[in-house]
Amino acid sequence: MTQKSKGPAEAATSPSLVQSTLEGFEMNEIINSTDAGGTPSANAATPLRLQLGHISDLASNIGSMIDAIDMAISDIDDSRQRNAMATLCDVVMDKMDDLKKQINAVREELR
Repeated sequence: MTQKSKGPAEAATSPSLVQSTLEGFEMNEIINSTDAGGTPSANAATPLRLQLGHISDLASNIGSMIDAIDMAISDIDDSRQRNAMATLCDVVMDKMDDLKKQINAVREELR
């Protein structure tokens, strides 16, 4: 069975891949409590570490999807469209790398 491609209007109103991947994920779900000394307790940091791991996994999955899109770009006949899509993939991957660096910085602060 052949899958129909979405037209511009349908694609614009469809939920994005990122939205569907992040659906139900609450960023402010975990509130860090502090002990009497004012430092985050070990119990509060553990769920936060798990949440950061989940965010990092999502970033890696999105990066893999961008790699797949980048490979599919070679099938586009119009060189201007191909170059535009390749540039967009590069920009998104740069943003994903920045996100991973920020996640790692937060992980280091939690140690």
